[in-house]
Amino acid sequence: MHKQNANYNETFRHLFLKTIEPETWADHLNGFAVVASTHLFVWTDTYIGCRNIHFLSYLWYLQYIGFIDSVDITILLYTVCVYKYGAFIYSPNLIQEIEPWTTFRDITGYYFLALTFMFCNNIIV
Repeated sequence: MHKQNANYNETFRHLFLKTIEPETWADHLNGFAVVASTHLFVWTDTYIGCRNIHFLSYLWYLQYIGFIDSVDITILLYTVCVYKYGAFIYSPNLIQEIEPWTTFRDITGYYFLALTFMFCNNIIV
């Protein structure tokens, strides 16, 4: 793992330096890919959240293998929404330590995802 990490860092450091002063069309294309992927990662982390992507992917996998069904997913999404909202409301002494943007992003995201999932699968909760 150490060698792979060092190789990754060396390769992408070289790629990053090539984006500063590109010489060929391939350097320009690689520079565009580096900048675009950086913006995509920041946008994804800001508006969706990496932990949310992991959690939703895990729920999709559990449904894919047949471990849970649509009703279970809807209930889990509502539970996460209510838990995050309750944690935000009932911890007034920790309000400065909570990031409001990510909290509201998660609450509204899970709520609308649960509603969408409920209406698309004709589930009454």
